[in-house]
Amino acid sequence: MDIEAFSEQWQRTMVQLLSLQIRIVERNKFSANWLLPSNTFMFVIHGKGQTEINESQYAIERHLVLHGCKGDSIRFKVEEPVHYYSIEYMPFVAKVGEEDGEALGIRKQSHLFAYGFQPVSPLALYDLMERMHSNWNSLEPSKSLQVVSHFYEWLYELLHQLRQSEPALPSMRVRQAVHYMQNHYSKPLLLEQISGMVGCSPRYLNQLFRSCLGTSPMQLLAGIRMERAMELLLGTREPLQQIAERIGYTSGYSLSRHFKKVYGASPESFRKGEQPAAKSNAYSDRLVSPGGHQEIHSRQGSPPVCSRGKQAAHTRRIRTDLGEVEAPLRPQRVVVDWQLGGVVALGITPVGSPHSLVHNSRLLHHYMNGESCDIGNHNRIAMERVWELEPDLIITSSTKLYASYARIAPTVYYSPSDGSSVTEQMRAMGHILNREEQAEAWLEGYAKRAFELRRQAQLVIPANKTFTIIDPNWGEEMMVIGNTGHRGGKTVYELLNQRPPSPLSGELMKCGTGELNLSWKEAERHVGDYLLVMLSEHGSDVSGQMDWQSWAGTRTQVLTFEWNKFFLSDPFSSLLQGEEIIKKLRD
Repeated sequence: MDIEAFSEQWQRTMVQLLSLQIRIVERNKFSANWLLPSNTFMFVIHGKGQTEINESQYAIERHLVLHGCKGDSIRFKVEEPVHYYSIEYMPFVAKVGEEDGEALGIRKQSHLFAYGFQPVSPLALYDLMERMHSNWNSLEPSKSLQVVSHFYEWLYELLHQLRQSEPALPSMRVRQAVHYMQNHYSKPLLLEQISGMVGCSPRYLNQLFRSCLGTSPMQLLAGIRMERAMELLLGTREPLQQIAERIGYTSGYSLSRHFKKVYGASPESFRKGEQPAAKSNAYSDRLVSPGGHQEIHSRQGSPPVCSRGKQAAHTRRIRTDLGEVEAPLRPQRVVVDWQLGGVVALGITPVGSPHSLVHNSRLLHHYMNGESCDIGNHNRIAMERVWELEPDLIITSSTKLYASYARIAPTVYYSPSDGSSVTEQMRAMGHILNREEQAEAWLEGYAKRAFELRRQAQLVIPANKTFTIIDPNWGEEMMVIGNTGHRGGKTVYELLNQRPPSPLSGELMKCGTGELNLSWKEAERHVGDYLLVMLSEHGSDVSGQMDWQSWAGTRTQVLTFEWNKFFLSDPFSSLLQGEEIIKKLRD
């Protein structure tokens, strides 16, 4: 590897830091592959096992450095719990046009690929990483600048360590192929021709590219051509047909078709300055330069992302547990990572929410006006996707993610306590969204529906009956649910005023979490007069094929429900779940 060329490429690259966290992979927790949501550096501080990035394997040891690109497949095989620092970032590169001067955009760069290596002298890397992490949660400008400064120090030290190690980097064939495409993209290249130039079969070259760069040779070639097309469209007045011929396409129509597929706009529209936000302006609002300075660049003069809320006619200040936040008076583009039901209840469909909430809250779908874009799993948010959505307000229940969100848009932390009443929760959400009147109207309707639910419960449930709720989907143990935040517990025990069997009630109180993980044999002892079974379509074969009536006994009435309707427990979700339970009891 040419370290000097590698360093030079990083020198031309600017990054937006998205997230800096310590992540933990428990033993056998993540055996399945998952995709990186953004370009990511990983620095192991503890643990043992193996990891695979795009099928390239690395032994996990302390201070192992890994890098993966957005969309790369990663998998852990853990012998001892692995703790690692994770830095997620977006890369940018400068390009120059004759009329627009300097602008910024995303470019596929040959130094951004998956690799891993064991540094020779890791303590310097460790020290800088600790400094970055200690300052990440502070949003003071000086501290944020210090994080950026330390990141580039860390990157410099990483390059220095690479000079002294033998990292698993792309093979000579891949680098030769990339170099050949960069110099011959104007010709109608075929995969067979490229592979022949580097002395291997097309299939083997494709495998090498997938392993080293996370893409195929032809996809990379298309990216090189599209990048050159953008430069020619902005920097020259050549007709589309001539540009097409200069970059290896036979016609202007072919170029236009590929260009629109990649960037969402025609070449003519792009040349007129009508670039799609997701590919241009959304990525070029607020950037970090290699010199450690935060800079603002935009072809059309749009404001920094973190200031978007201030562009509305008015703003307001919201006091939260994590400080005062200046937010738009009437938020229109809300991202929420947990309190989905409260937002939907007040007439707002978030522009972004975790798929793990949306997919498992099907009772709310009828009340959502359109789709909410996927921002990942609620336990693993894709910050780059949040950035792309250009939210004007973010509502989070995670103190760990607050600093990352607040670098994107005005962010309100809200996590109701276990003792919060329905009224307190909905009024708090009404205040956050500046929809106090809608919150009061919703509470009035809620009171009537809750009263009717309890009346119906008295009619269909005999006095002094007990309820047991189980989630049996995930292995040798099952979860027995109490008055907790998931799987119908609050609905049954709070909203409908029912109770678990006496022994179970005591054990749930003793554990303090409101849920117990018990073997199937142990759980069988706690079955009450009613057994509510939450079944997931993704659950184990055993739970899906079980004869629950036989398991529970003839004295118990068994009711099965769809797990993905009972995941959340906000007031709106609980109300809808209660109506679902009463309907099934009446049937």
